[in-house]
Amino acid sequence: MWSAPRDWDALTWSPDCRLLAIAGPDGGLSVWDVTKLGEPVATDGPALEKAWVTLASNDARIGFVALRTILTSEDTGVALLKSKLAAVPAVDAKRLAALLTDLTSEDFPTREAAMTELKKLGRLAAPVMRVYMKAPKSPEGAQRVGELLRLVDGAILGPDDRRVVRTVEAVVWIGTPEAEKLLKVWAGGADGALLTTKARAALERRKK
Repeated sequence: MWSAPRDWDALTWSPDCRLLAIAGPDGGLSVWDVTKLGEPVATDGPALEKAWVTLASNDARIGFVALRTILTSEDTGVALLKSKLAAVPAVDAKRLAALLTDLTSEDFPTREAAMTELKKLGRLAAPVMRVYMKAPKSPEGAQRVGELLRLVDGAILGPDDRRVVRTVEAVVWIGTPEAEKLLKVWAGGADGALLTTKARAALERRKK
């Protein structure tokens, strides 16, 4: 297991968190590519499929091994991720508007059905709900939408979410033209979706 030298004055990461620069007390500077640290990894088809599954692991070490497997594969790894994740389609705007209206319906089952569906939509409904909160139609609507937004903002990343975060990280680290193209496809997805948000943030960091 690699670890940073004990005697160092400062360290910093590159914007993509791939390179770690360590300044020693003697004025020397060491730069480490953390994606290449550790034992060699297999990159055949079965190994890549396993990596896709274990990207969702709650164990950071297992997740990092999966990342390295995809990184080492480069173009093949990008092709795998492209086949597994598509840009998230937008939710119909009229449907969202109808659900927000139903939140204040006089009919209890209608209100509960709207709450249930908006909870399922989660992040996908969040951008529209935030706009709603700027000028809520009623105190009851504000209360219900506020509750839904608190659920979204307080949500803990689940297995699928961890896979999305690590997938975007892998594509950023690979950094080939095909990887860049894939990031742009994902960034064109629905507002609020985790994949869309992470892809857009990655592209912004690359611009800087």
